[in-house]
Amino acid sequence: MNSKSLSKIFLFFILLLGFFNVGVNMGVSYDFINFDDFLEQYTAALEEDKPEIINDYLEWQENNGGFPAIQNNTDIVFIYYSVHYLSTLGVVGDFNSWSSLISMVKLESDVSFFYKKMSFEPSARLDYKFVKDGSDWIIDPRNPNTVTGGFGPNSELSMPEFIQPTEIIPRDNISHGEIITLSDPWISPKVQVYLPPNYSSNKTYSTFYTSDGSEYISLASATVILDNLIADKRIDPVIGVFIDPLGDRIEWYRCNPDYLTYLDGLVEFIDNTYSTNNSAYTRLHLGDSMGGIVSAYVGLERNETFKLIGSHSGAFWTGDDYGILPKYHDASPSIDLKMWFSAGTY
Repeated sequence: MNSKSLSKIFLFFILLLGFFNVGVNMGVSYDFINFDDFLEQYTAALEEDKPEIINDYLEWQENNGGFPAIQNNTDIVFIYYSVHYLSTLGVVGDFNSWSSLISMVKLESDVSFFYKKMSFEPSARLDYKFVKDGSDWIIDPRNPNTVTGGFGPNSELSMPEFIQPTEIIPRDNISHGEIITLSDPWISPKVQVYLPPNYSSNKTYSTFYTSDGSEYISLASATVILDNLIADKRIDPVIGVFIDPLGDRIEWYRCNPDYLTYLDGLVEFIDNTYSTNNSAYTRLHLGDSMGGIVSAYVGLERNETFKLIGSHSGAFWTGDDYGILPKYHDASPSIDLKMWFSAGTY
């Protein structure tokens, strides 16, 4: 048999295979309007059709917005499905302070399809996880959008009107600052210094200091934001000083005078090592949560060094023993601070 004959026979069988495939794929393909439509079709279906309805819906949802299923500007549905039996499933996240487990509805007792309808603000952005059988915390396997938190990756839900900040996106077409880890023996905890692009000892720079320094770099994209803002001339070039916690983080930041002592030495070192503007009006201290309260503490106790204070969701409930809020209430206007506070809904 020659090659041409063999080719014709091969082509014949390929066409024949295609013909028979058409013949065997004659089952009903289900289409949907939304999740509620899926529930109605599933409830009304014959038992033997229900697995196909689930698979068709999951494929439809994947191609029509993905997971979680966003119904409109405010309503969403968390969805989980597995061919392996699962007794219970819950969801936890920013919307309940990661504290109490919210049980999800099981479609049928012998089917591991779970869902939970919830409503959020149109511009909300939230982290969440599923919890299998009360203890196994997992990200949503059908949601490719994840964000790294303090305890690892979480699944991310962005509502329709949420605007992703472009400042956190790394750009290759701009100049980038340099990160230096300080190695002097006395420097403990770890401190990293950001020097802006084209840093020059012939210029002077404003400085900012952060608590939880490594997390500001890794989780808050601080150096990426700085590179982008400087490149776009939205801020002047600055020097950043990122301070890690020492030992027990809560005790280290909880209005602790030892932190102030360490900060005093670090400020002196930075001013002696780099070309800084050493005016208190060009020096900022900021932090989040416990770091947010220590920033406010620095503002009270070191206002001759820091006139600029930033607090991201400051944990002021931890400062009662120091009396930080009453002390601010009674503070003299002469402390002359410029303060910025941020707190989200959740």
